[in-house]
Amino acid sequence: MFIDQFEEIFTLCQDDEERKAFIRLIAQEVKKGEGETRIILTIRGDFLNRCADYLEITTLINSIPPTSFIVTPMSFTELEEAIEKPAKLHGVTFERGLVSQISADVVNRPGALPILQYALKELWRVCIEEPESPQPLLTRKGYEEIGGVKGALDKRATILYQSLTTVDQAFARCLFMELVQLGEAGEVTRRRASWERLEVVADSLQQLQRVVGLLAGSQQRLIITDQNTVEVAHEALLSEWKLLNTWIAENLDNRPLAKKFCGRLVD
Repeated sequence: MFIDQFEEIFTLCQDDEERKAFIRLIAQEVKKGEGETRIILTIRGDFLNRCADYLEITTLINSIPPTSFIVTPMSFTELEEAIEKPAKLHGVTFERGLVSQISADVVNRPGALPILQYALKELWRVCIEEPESPQPLLTRKGYEEIGGVKGALDKRATILYQSLTTVDQAFARCLFMELVQLGEAGEVTRRRASWERLEVVADSLQQLQRVVGLLAGSQQRLIITDQNTVEVAHEALLSEWKLLNTWIAENLDNRPLAKKFCGRLVD
């Protein structure tokens, strides 16, 4: 059993008894005889200390033989391979020196892989739309056009936001505040919002469908949706989109105003 984003028991679950019950079930499953079930949890490193408040999960983490594994950042060489090898499998090449430049821009950067993923997707889109050679070639010109790893996500999100009407911009701000969870220590994570909740925040059902449809479109993909919920597609958006950072800071500085503006606090 693979439980991804285990930190959501702290960010999305507000009922401590429900949280304890979930942890208890995990512990019971692990302790079953004959190794019937293996459970893998992934959790953000900055939430690991929150587990210390729950004896059952701490006991599992500290068990012998060791059951925990810290995923370390990729080295410069590993990043180059991760960028270049998948492209080669599809007959895509990079302009000389570009792979090293991209790797240098992302190495040792927190949350590097989601940011890199988005930048490469944008680079592909730009270069394929304006091909300069018979074979797919990802170029320095295209990389500069998207703003590089550091600016690709911010640039794309800002352009999309600015394309909205003033009324839809106001709703988009409220929408993203609904998709942000502020932790007790000030950490920022994404959260899911129900369609029902967003319909209350929006001026109309038509506005909700229009704005969400644009943000979730195949070219934009800033949010993802399913039948019941909406959430941010890339957690990197929470740290890389400067405008969203400003909204979050304003929400922290003036929570009464945020409540008036968007209907409720992000708590």
